[in-house]
Amino acid sequence: MTAVSAQARLANGFGEKLRRFRGQSIRVQLRTLFLRVWPLSAFARGYYRLRYVDAIWENVLNRSARRALLSESTPLDAATRQTVDTLRRDGIVITDLNTFLGDPTATDRAIAAGMKLLDSEQMRLQLEGKQAAVGGKSYVLRVLPPLDFSDGLTSLALNERLLSVVANYLGMRPRLKSFELWNNQPVDPNSKETASMQWHRDYDDHKIVKVFLYLVDVDEHMGPFTYLRETQPGARFGHLFPSRPPEGAVPPKADVERLVPGAPLQQCTGKKGSLIICDTTGLHRGGRSTTKSRILFTLTYASDAAIDPDKYTLGENARDFSRLSPAARFALRQN
Repeated sequence: MTAVSAQARLANGFGEKLRRFRGQSIRVQLRTLFLRVWPLSAFARGYYRLRYVDAIWENVLNRSARRALLSESTPLDAATRQTVDTLRRDGIVITDLNTFLGDPTATDRAIAAGMKLLDSEQMRLQLEGKQAAVGGKSYVLRVLPPLDFSDGLTSLALNERLLSVVANYLGMRPRLKSFELWNNQPVDPNSKETASMQWHRDYDDHKIVKVFLYLVDVDEHMGPFTYLRETQPGARFGHLFPSRPPEGAVPPKADVERLVPGAPLQQCTGKKGSLIICDTTGLHRGGRSTTKSRILFTLTYASDAAIDPDKYTLGENARDFSRLSPAARFALRQN
């Protein structure tokens, strides 16, 4: 490699980091600065480490959420119990929306809502400018729509079975943290893997459950979500490359392949309507499409100890909370 090309790669890497920093909220930018400036960094890192001591995370920060789940008397049905058990064992569950909800119309309704967002002005402006408006990743264009109790995507986010799976995995009632449409743009096949294209652990909480719903067919060339099973907290490989909140972990690819031998690799290709439920504090990557746009809807659930602010708003058709279950009201902080 020539000196010129090395300098160019260094400049490009710095430019990408700067773009990601600018794409973050003021709150996240300030937190990043506090973590980088000594002696503030010593206090900041100590504070976040303390938050994730098990006893504090469970019995102080999430005391009310744990009590709320324990107060429920309805036992899990067999299908929900199996989903929870698989999530605990592997860190990931793959199914399809119609099967999971037991509703043959669920996929069609969710895709209709998603395609409407894909045609929205917010997405159109990002496509025209070839730049993400949210999140700081240039290749991921996002729409953060308001919740609408009448559409299929909000119905999924607040579905009783889904919330029950998340709650029983976390050991407490969860909060909805994000509600987003993602449009992963194709990248140059020769370009370097960056950001979430690399193996990483998410940082926002001690455990995080993300749900991905494919709105188009996704093949191996479209950056399918890929997960290393048994790398979630408490699992066989959960101790490797640990997150250090409020930052995740981005281990070198070679180290992952060397230190996680035999860990089942789950590459989530699938048809539209495919549903992925996983703990993203486990090692995962995705989004590096080299052919067509990967379009999906994503939901994030975490606890009251989660670091980042919620990324969703309530629309005009999402105000009558009396029609929601107690778990759904809790997820929207209406408890």
